[in-house]
Amino acid sequence: MRRRSTTQSLTQATFDFIAIVATGWQVAATIPTHVEALSLLTVVNALVFTLLAQQAGLYSKYRNLTHKLFTLSRIWVCTLGTVALLCVLMGQAGQLPVTPFMAMTGAALLLQSGFHTFHYFGQKARVSQTTDVEHALIIGEGATANYLQQKISDNPWLEQKVVKRIPLHYFAGDESTDSNHPCNPELAADNIERLIDIETIKVVYLVAPSGASKCFEAVYKKLLQRQVAIHWIPDIFALDLVNHSVGELAGLPVVTLSETPLTGTRHLAKVIEDKVLGSLILLAVSPLMLVIAAAIWLDSPGGVFYRQARGGWNREPFRIWKFRTMYQCDPDGVAVKQATKNDPRVTRVGAFLRRTSLDELPQLFNVIAGDMSLVGPRPHAMSHDSEYSKRISTYMARHHIKPGMTGLAQVRGYRGETTSLEDMQQRIESDLEYINQWSLGLDLSILVRTFGVFKSDKAY
Repeated sequence: MRRRSTTQSLTQATFDFIAIVATGWQVAATIPTHVEALSLLTVVNALVFTLLAQQAGLYSKYRNLTHKLFTLSRIWVCTLGTVALLCVLMGQAGQLPVTPFMAMTGAALLLQSGFHTFHYFGQKARVSQTTDVEHALIIGEGATANYLQQKISDNPWLEQKVVKRIPLHYFAGDESTDSNHPCNPELAADNIERLIDIETIKVVYLVAPSGASKCFEAVYKKLLQRQVAIHWIPDIFALDLVNHSVGELAGLPVVTLSETPLTGTRHLAKVIEDKVLGSLILLAVSPLMLVIAAAIWLDSPGGVFYRQARGGWNREPFRIWKFRTMYQCDPDGVAVKQATKNDPRVTRVGAFLRRTSLDELPQLFNVIAGDMSLVGPRPHAMSHDSEYSKRISTYMARHHIKPGMTGLAQVRGYRGETTSLEDMQQRIESDLEYINQWSLGLDLSILVRTFGVFKSDKAY
């Protein structure tokens, strides 16, 4: 599956490329008369092999070692044929040093085969010994669910363990698996919550036909309230898929319904973005923060900073940093009441800070600490999470990514007091759009646009 293969694919592809270049240049160095030709062939070999390997799914399809080594050999046959054809088309066939060329190809193949064999058994041993694997739940019945459970157990690359399997429907003595049966009582909201907590489940597979079950949507909405990756595996015999974009697990199409976009190298890129840009911004605004701190201290009694519990990535709580803007602040977010226009709790300096969003600057400490990101859904008070998760079914899905100092909703003007449920729904729609379309380019665009909406009439 894509989310499991990102880092491993990059590692394997990098080694294969290095193996080709290293063996090629080593052979070239031993034959001074053909150094230039063999060096050029080495580069061409590496590029052609990399393109063909990606096309053949060498790094993205994990089956067994025999299949992988066969695929590796097949790619090299195609690589040799492609390079030979290029030499013919360029009129250089007579200049091709065949024996050294075959020697460096064979050496690269042996080195790569040894690496992939070592990598396979190393991964298998690591997964069998480690407890750091994701616990998975399968919801479904029938042959497809049986097949899925077996393949997850046999696949060391997935790093998952099926801890429980629950039928989607309740069968009272009738073992047929059509969708006319009532929903399984084991899938009631309280039971699912308890099971996820007890078994520390991180991944759920829904095995059901497309739209054929009345239980499917109900179970999905319950799961959406928890920060688990949700994958839908439809019955491949009941669907006519035409060029659809789906994942693949052991030959089964996997439609991912809910999952964080920050996995593998994408997560690493986001961390680097936050650490580097966050540190630079903090360095740049430190003088301004000192001035603001002095103004707060002189304006009203109390501390300069204000900290409050907020819900973070995967619902992990953290304490947010802000400049104090009120005479009395609720440190635990117990009250649902938000600041309103002309709110008597807001200080004179605080009113200016809230209008200009300068009260948010201390959250750079949260960004550097890893609790927040520069860009993401704004973290709400714990009481707001509790309140709105009951009224908006997709509300908690915003926790599939780190909360941010600014976000897509904020640059669109959805900030400040939410006077109606519709106001919050507009925020949530923007937050989910951000999660679905996340990229470093989108983050940079939102950061630039944030400077244009620094001041807002909606921020009280």
